[in-house]
Amino acid sequence: MLYQALEETPGSMGIEDRKRLQPQAFFSSSRPLRQEDVLEYESELKHVVGSLMDTTEAEGDSPLLAITKRLTDPQIRRMGNAQLNTLPDGKKFLQNLLGLLCDLHVQGDLVRRPLQS
Repeated sequence: MLYQALEETPGSMGIEDRKRLQPQAFFSSSRPLRQEDVLEYESELKHVVGSLMDTTEAEGDSPLLAITKRLTDPQIRRMGNAQLNTLPDGKKFLQNLLGLLCDLHVQGDLVRRPLQS
């Protein structure tokens, strides 16, 4: 999806990157697809997006903004900015906080600090 969004957005990729990162070209090897190949492809796409982040602003007709809009969930796109930028209800936030912390813990995404003596 990211490659397709990059390909459909003018100014997001050079001709060489467009040819090199086309999935059929990148994964053209006759050997079975490995996880390493997918991770390398993901890294290459992230490099292209990172270069867009370094060279464009988030305002106006930037390719990065166009790609972000293209990849945004349609339901979120239909919501207004006022609704998206409203702080959540404090009670609902606290009710969902424990679930969020549990999910982060299971994924290993919580930062542990050593106990200080």
